[in-house]
Amino acid sequence: AQIGLHRDHYHGKENKSKPQIAKISKNEMELKIEAAKKQIEMQVTQANFEFENALTNYKSNQIAKNKASEISKIITSKYRNGQALYLELTKAQTDETNANLAETIAKYDIWLKYLTLKKVSAL
Repeated sequence: AQIGLHRDHYHGKENKSKPQIAKISKNEMELKIEAAKKQIEMQVTQANFEFENALTNYKSNQIAKNKASEISKIITSKYRNGQALYLELTKAQTDETNANLAETIAKYDIWLKYLTLKKVSAL
């Protein structure tokens, strides 16, 4: 039986480069993690901005709904007293209905934006 030591001269540099490859891989992973953190931060900022806009939009729709409701009441009263045309009455009623619809859609939008914000910020 022969016992001998065999050393492969060609794989010596491979073993030396493994720590360097691991260090490069670690740096790449750290860069990817940092990029993901920035992306999440950007998504949270965007979702927060959209939520704030939805709230502002809802408030303005509420004001418009209240004005349309008041106008409708006034026109209805005038119509009953013979001081307004039927066309004016139907326009006021249509405007009130449209304002109610816009407010409802704005309220729905608030919930969508809130849920998006909750999702991206993991609350």
